[in-house]
Formats: sequence, structure tokens, C-alpha cells
Amino acid sequence: MLNLENVFLHLLIIILPVFLYHGFVGKMNYFPNNRRNQFHRFLLLAISAILSMIFPIAGVNGVSYDFRSLVIIFAFFYCGRNYAFLLILLTSLLRIFLGSKGLLASFIMIPFLYALPLIFSYFWSGFSKKRKYMYALLAGTASVLTFYGAMLIFNAGDNESVFYTDAFFQAVLMGGLCYTVVLLTMVFYEEYMEENDLLRIQIINSEKMNVVSELAASVAHEIRNPLTVVRGFIQLMKDDESAMNKEYMQLVLSELARAESIIADYLDLAKQNSEKREIFQVSSLIKDVMNVMKSYSNMNGVDLSYYIHHDYKLIGDLGKLKQVFYNLIKNSVESINHTNGRVMINVTKHDGKALIAITDNGIGMDQQQLERIGEPFFTLKDTGTGLGVMVTKSIIESHHGGIEYESEPGKGTEIFMTLPLYKEQTD
Repeated sequence: MLNLENVFLHLLIIILPVFLYHGFVGKMNYFPNNRRNQFHRFLLLAISAILSMIFPIAGVNGVSYDFRSLVIIFAFFYCGRNYAFLLILLTSLLRIFLGSKGLLASFIMIPFLYALPLIFSYFWSGFSKKRKYMYALLAGTASVLTFYGAMLIFNAGDNESVFYTDAFFQAVLMGGLCYTVVLLTMVFYEEYMEENDLLRIQIINSEKMNVVSELAASVAHEIRNPLTVVRGFIQLMKDDESAMNKEYMQLVLSELARAESIIADYLDLAKQNSEKREIFQVSSLIKDVMNVMKSYSNMNGVDLSYYIHHDYKLIGDLGKLKQVFYNLIKNSVESINHTNGRVMINVTKHDGKALIAITDNGIGMDQQQLERIGEPFFTLKDTGTGLGVMVTKSIIESHHGGIEYESEPGKGTEIFMTLPLYKEQTD
């Protein structure tokens, strides 16, 4: 029946991938929930499920029992439904390969074991931590009851079966208790580590913003005034017919314009606290941005298009959100160095928020470049400063939204931006 050594070995096999992910894989990327890290998480969970089946927790009448369903439930919550279904397929194929009794019963139980986790997965990211613990307990309890109920049904009529003994009933209670405790432990640790990662990222961003804001406050105004005076006198000299070296003056004017642009970015960072809030349709925001940026994309030979699945209502500073799109679309257009360039804006809804994806087929970025996005003065453009990305990120976070990047060299970049919907929005 239940062997204590097998129980502890099994629990270690189940919990270890969660610790390994946050100890090594989860720190490899600035965005902990991107596709690459989710795939790494899936690989660790798959190894855990396979080891769980190879080293079962108990064996009764030739039937092996393990906690692989725990791994799959956790995958539904934190790895995505696609990877969870892939785990079900993988463990089912291994179950066929390993053979033994109860094969039919294990397949029949699958829809009942994972019905609740599947339903919860659609809303999981929007649940509070308290609700996540409660629903994890509910899913674990339902899984144990499903297993024991199935065993009773498939062994009905066999009065001498071990499944009807007090020892087996006690073992099931002990196993069920371990099952739910381990699931709650996994959820607790995952939430704890994700919260720590989020705090770490916020602290890093706060430090960066403090540095740049201090620079903006102390330098920008002091430099802007003399630049304005110099620019004015250069323009007067340029208009003078007797003035010499007009081409040099033109160069001076262009460089002064670039310096003023950099200072304007500094000032934008320093003024993030002053925002006006208004309610507007997402379509009006996107269309206004398209009217401005369409000519710029055409000038660079890039096709700029958009698709809005539903016209959601947002609340925020419309002017600053337009600036966000100007910065992001401009970067996307400038990342394309070939013909047939495309930039696509796609507006959908995800987890109760507006999800805006900006996709391009430009040069893309590697992993190290992705991790440095948002650092002061980090840019891939010859004449860029990197401040535009900081301004963009600051504006989105001040609107209680988020932004993530996914990219591969030579394949382009995807930018995923989330913004809260207006509270009275019911759709």
C-alpha cells in the first residue's frame, strides 16, 4: 500500500520542477511569463510527470498510482492550456507504453480529473491569491474524490477487493491529504516567487526612473534655454544673404533639433506624475495614431495596418497613450530594413484587460537585447537614446498596464501591451 519512502520521493519529484524553474530558468528573462520561459517550465513539468509514473507512489493489485495529475493541474494554472493538454497526451502515451491494469479506467477519468482546472485556467490570472488557494484546494479535493469514486465503480461487485478494506480507505485519505497539501504548496510557492519577481522588476524600474528623473530635473531646463538662444541666432544668420558656410549652419540646426528632442524625452520622464484622465474608445485612439503614423510608414516602405476585435472603452491620458503608440510604431517601422515590411496592430481582450499587440517583421532582437529593453540609453538605432522606451514603459505603468516583448533575430518583434478597461464596460 502506501510506503512512506515512496511518498517523500514522489513529493520531491512533483515539487522540484517548481523550485528549479524559479531558481534557474525563470531568472533568464526580464519577462517571466514569455513563451520561451513557459516552454522551459513545460519541459520541467513533463520530466516531473514522467518520473512520477516511472516511480509510482503505490501499487495495488497490479495497478500503479502516482500524482502526475497534480503536475497537469499545475500546468493548467501556470503553464497554459495548450501545454497542459500536451502533458495529458504525453502521459497518456507513456501510460499505454508502461501498460499494467486500470488502463481503461485511467483514460475514462481524464475529463473528470481536469474539468475544474480547465475552467479555472480561463480566469486564473485574474483571481486574488486567496481565491487561487481556495480554488486549488477545490481542484485537488475534486481530483481525489474522482479517483476514489472511479476505483469504487470499477471494482463494484468484487466484495473481496482490497479497495473495500479499511486499510485502503485510510491510505486514500492519507494520499488525498498529501495530494492537496502538495498542490497548495506548489501554488503558494509559485505565487510567492512571482510576487518577488514583480517586486524586483518594479524596484529595478524605480531605480532607473529615479536616476533619469533626477537628471531631467537638474539638466534639461538648464540646457534648453541656451540651446534656444543659439538656435535663434543661427536662424537669423542663415537668413542673412551675406552669411557664409550655410551648409554648416544647417548641420548645426539639425544637431540642435536632435538635442532638443533628447531634452524633450527627459522632460517627458520627469512629468509622468501629471496626468489627466478621460474616457475614450480604443478605436478613436488607434485611428488617431494611424492618421499620424501612416504617412511615416509609407515613407519607409512599410505596410501599417490594424484590426480591432471589439471597440472597448479605456480611461486614461489620451495624449500620453498616443505618445506610447507613436514611440512603439516608430521603433517597429525603423527596425525593418527590407522590402515587404509589415507592422500590424491587433486589439483583443484578455483577462479583463485590453490586449494590444504590435507585430513587425523587422530585424528582431536576441535574448540579451530583450533583457536590456528599458535600460537608460540602450538602443539598437544609430541615432537613438533609448529614452523613448523608458517614457513608453513609464506611461503604461502609470495607467496600471503592462508591456512585454517577444522577439527572434531575423523574424521580427511582438509587443504585447495591456491596459485596464473602463470599469463600467460590461463586455
